[in-house]
Amino acid sequence: MLETIREFAVERLKSRPETDRVLKRHAQWYLGLAKSADRASRGATEREWLVRLSGELENLRSAIASARNHDSQLEVELVEASWYFFSRRGLLREVLGYLLHALETAGRATPSDQVELLFGAAYVAIRTGDYAPAQEWLTQRLALGRVRSDARVVGTSLVGLALVAEQQGDLEKSRTLYLDGADVARDCGDTDTLAIVAGNLGNIALREGDVETARMQFQQRLELDPELSDAGGQAITLAGLALVALAGGETDEAAALLRSSLRLANDIGAREFIFSCLLGSAEVAAQRRETVRATRLLAASDALCEEMDYTPPPLERAQRARIVTVLDADDAALVAARSEGRALTQDEAVAYALEDHDPAVPPALSQPPASALRRSHSRQS
Repeated sequence: MLETIREFAVERLKSRPETDRVLKRHAQWYLGLAKSADRASRGATEREWLVRLSGELENLRSAIASARNHDSQLEVELVEASWYFFSRRGLLREVLGYLLHALETAGRATPSDQVELLFGAAYVAIRTGDYAPAQEWLTQRLALGRVRSDARVVGTSLVGLALVAEQQGDLEKSRTLYLDGADVARDCGDTDTLAIVAGNLGNIALREGDVETARMQFQQRLELDPELSDAGGQAITLAGLALVALAGGETDEAAALLRSSLRLANDIGAREFIFSCLLGSAEVAAQRRETVRATRLLAASDALCEEMDYTPPPLERAQRARIVTVLDADDAALVAARSEGRALTQDEAVAYALEDHDPAVPPALSQPPASALRRSHSRQS
């Protein structure tokens, strides 16, 4: 109903002489909101602001579209302030489109305007598996940072390039770039980047089979955030520690870590991290030989991944392969469980994952969920 009213109001507005002025004021107001949310997006009030922006999604889209048509600088600023929110919500292809258009717009002004946009475009492209353009954008950004003597831009660009190398399997190059980025970050007091490097080096250690180093790196990431203010960082680090526990067959510890991680990820609507927790919970069930539960959770994670158009990193692709080896693709019960898992909404999948047992029929499936009665359904929380 509210969406219908909004569309009606927009149509009526178009017929009035003050349309451009009102739309610009609308876009400027949402720019202020997006900037406030962006400043808080890595702090203690992250959840509050992400929830608030979630309720303003259509208004943000309208503001970006209006600015694109009427005020190029306003468009650039809106996309700079809101891209992280869109990516958190799993709207990867949509926000990449916004970023690329804004980059083209900014390129007609001054290259310095591109620094945040280049980072956003690379961040999203890595998650959609578009590694070549991500590397190109980060290389451009690194050059701009060096020209401006901006240590934070240099450090975060090096870390982004390290992540590209990691995703492409060049672990030695990746490790070198991470350490170079950490040196720059340490010199300029950028603890956020130091925390990211610690966690990503933990991922490399896991890929190399060095479980103890991985544990140490993930613990270091937690220690670099003593106030526990970054819910997203905590969520992904707890999921990393769960992988360490799973490597040692400690399914109870892994399950507890994943439940904590999933609650944090769900609170802030971070769908990429929700996916990681669903996948991790599927491996817990697979190690316990709870094959029906593992199948449902794996199917739910697959559906979410496809909906986001997300390309999981190698560590999670290997995790999925381990789970599949335990499951019999031709087992009738597992075929049914796969359909049930794919039919779960995001909220239903999260609720199911938070149960640390394998009931014969999960509560969400005790009767056909409403989502299963529709040919297509939304997973937006």
